[in-house]
Amino acid sequence: MQAGGFTPAARATSRVSLDLRLYLRRRIPSLQQALSRLVAACADQAEHAGAALMPSYTHMRRAQPVLVAHFFLAHASALRRDFDKLDAAREEADALPLGSGAIAGTSYPIDTAVLARRLGFSRVVRNSMDASSDRDFVASFLFAVSLAMVHLSRIAEDLIIFTGEEHGFFDLADASATGSSMMPQKKNPDPLELVRGKSGRAIGRLTGWLVTMKGLPSGYNKDLQEDKEAVFDAERTLAVSLTAAHAVISRLALNSQNDGTCGIGSSARNRCGRLPRDPRHAVPPGARNRRRDGPAAARRGSRLQQPDAQGMERGERLFRRRCPQAATPLESVHAETDAAVHQPRCRAGFLARVQELARKFAAFWLNFLTAAFYTLRRAQGVPSL
Repeated sequence: MQAGGFTPAARATSRVSLDLRLYLRRRIPSLQQALSRLVAACADQAEHAGAALMPSYTHMRRAQPVLVAHFFLAHASALRRDFDKLDAAREEADALPLGSGAIAGTSYPIDTAVLARRLGFSRVVRNSMDASSDRDFVASFLFAVSLAMVHLSRIAEDLIIFTGEEHGFFDLADASATGSSMMPQKKNPDPLELVRGKSGRAIGRLTGWLVTMKGLPSGYNKDLQEDKEAVFDAERTLAVSLTAAHAVISRLALNSQNDGTCGIGSSARNRCGRLPRDPRHAVPPGARNRRRDGPAAARRGSRLQQPDAQGMERGERLFRRRCPQAATPLESVHAETDAAVHQPRCRAGFLARVQELARKFAAFWLNFLTAAFYTLRRAQGVPSL
């Protein structure tokens, strides 16, 4: 050893693991702060929405009316879980690997407990052979980032749909959208689309790293150097995506000018809009006419809207007899009060079945005649085409 030189005692490959653990312990709190800002933006939107209503969706079909605040706080709940998962990844990285050496430790007297305290680690790794190739904390971090990106992608998808003209629940700020050179009336949700697209990038980093890890034997292998690229790219992807999502959500505006087609109201009394009316729940035309005839007719109309148990039973039997394949308790009530609405549906279903049988019958005879024709030609010795 030359004068003034030094011996890299107790470091070797464990120093690489140490540096990456220190990096994650420093960077994860920054990501958590960005998550906290996004949760706060969702909470602000929920507070500003007040008692505004919107439809909830299952199977992308309108379900129950809910508060707009309910929608924003649902996404905030998922983001809070992401905060906890990043916390768990940081805790997993909080173990000192120094002293493990290349695989079996070092002969120098290394006080790992003192090193752990000086570097801010809460514990020391349990096994040097495992520590030399342990990158589980990397996989945990990439999983937390991937799931956070999945949640951001779902937020982006909801807002892309709900800010479109077909729904119109919310309005994007001009700063959160881009225009079109050919169609200047458009407000394209480019930031949301980029966030949605980058979720696949984060998921790919996790998948690629797991594939790298699954074939490694015990001890350190050079394959492990791939962890840095995955970690740096995933961390950067989540950071910019959180910034973009916060910029969009914090500037989002509730569409209070909607005339009812979007299904939002600023209160239970529909100050901003009305929930779309389901045609099955509409008052039958006859009932409207009866209301004009006097109190007795109005009472009859009321009974039609709120039938007693016997009436519901009778209506269900009637509806099942006319259109059994579509009978449900709710529809059975409407079948009695406005049977004319359902009869065309039953007739249409019957006609469709008749047409299907006719097509099958025609196809059968066409195949039969074709087979008979070629059989006759073969019997006459005429070669087939």
